[in-house]
Amino acid sequence: MELAGIGSIPSDQGIVNQKKSFAPRFGLAYRLDDKTVIRGGYGISYLLRNTNVYNFPVNQANQLVAPNSFSAAGALATGVPPRVPAQLPGNGILAANNSQSYVYIPKDLPQGYVQSWNFAIQRALPGGFTAEVAYVGNHGVNIFTNNQGNINASMIPGSGNSGRPLFPLFGRAADVNQTYFAPTSYNSLQARLNRRYANGLSITTSYAFGKAIDFNNSTSGSVYFNNVNFKANRGLADWDRRHVFTQNYVYDLPAGAGKKFAQSGPAKWILGDWQMNTLWTWESGLPLDIYMSSASSLNAPGNINRPNVNGPVTILGNIGPGQQYFDPSAFSAPAPNTFGNLGRNVLHGPGIFQVDFSLLKKIRVTERVNAELRGEAFNLTNHPLFDRPNSAFGGQGFGQVTTAQGTQSVKVNENRSLQVSLRIMF
Repeated sequence: MELAGIGSIPSDQGIVNQKKSFAPRFGLAYRLDDKTVIRGGYGISYLLRNTNVYNFPVNQANQLVAPNSFSAAGALATGVPPRVPAQLPGNGILAANNSQSYVYIPKDLPQGYVQSWNFAIQRALPGGFTAEVAYVGNHGVNIFTNNQGNINASMIPGSGNSGRPLFPLFGRAADVNQTYFAPTSYNSLQARLNRRYANGLSITTSYAFGKAIDFNNSTSGSVYFNNVNFKANRGLADWDRRHVFTQNYVYDLPAGAGKKFAQSGPAKWILGDWQMNTLWTWESGLPLDIYMSSASSLNAPGNINRPNVNGPVTILGNIGPGQQYFDPSAFSAPAPNTFGNLGRNVLHGPGIFQVDFSLLKKIRVTERVNAELRGEAFNLTNHPLFDRPNSAFGGQGFGQVTTAQGTQSVKVNENRSLQVSLRIMF
């Protein structure tokens, strides 16, 4: 292990900086007639390069151990105990421990970039509506992924540690993980139907039909990767949702001053100046990666394995312990020392349905003081939002949905939530 800036080792670790990145962008808009506009655009965006490697001794922690479980390790009254710094060699080189895993960053680390493009047609419709249909896509090149390829993974199924490239050279049986870079793609049809605010009503409706593909995987483990066959890691992105539909509207009730009903008197104060807001959300489920709970039968350390799929998989849609979301009999264990034929992220889990609603009353107190009484309901119908089923083939509860969404989603509320607020403006 080389320590940056010590001895003859340069502070930049010899990582090559790229100075020829070219990022053009252009767009166009053309009006066919008074009601129709065509738009398009293309651009390249470069990503920051992550060259951090968090290996010892970048982070060093001191451990204060008490003499026994009934006495303290020290007292702040006597001051913080002095730290014991690591002894760094003058040449900046630490001998690698063959039993310890490491992370490796190549010196010719590429800089990833994304090509983005879109083409849209927008049309004005009667009643204040506008409709738009667009094709939106992008292509990523050398995209930094969350996963890490193992350059010391066994490359021969059935060979055990002897199949690791560094084992015959140095007797090293531990992993050497290297951040890998891979292409990505996203293509979608996106449609919108909006009504601008007029006569107390505005509507926004959007739908996207898309498909995202990458080589990254976070559902079956941060380092689960097929190092023997790189193409086997290609599949639907973990965040891919095939269908996404949202609609929200703002509606001022037609009662109160200047409105159709209850323009004066007590009815005006009671029924006037009310507004309703609603957001509807429908989304199809996230991809589901079926993997082996143990890859020991492959006998190729450092690799993930997936089962065989024997035919079409029936989605049963059942929820709860002991209930199968999909038919597990469609999968079987591969023969020893072989990879399964199942691809990555070939199924989808449960989808999302949610309604958020708010009702507010605008109250004019004086010329300078106004109030707003607001009641809000998130996930109004209290519709359950379930996690994906257990995808570990051979594990307990395989194919069963036993948990509801928690921290995995920041766009939805797991349970119905009601709140009331009073806002005063002056």
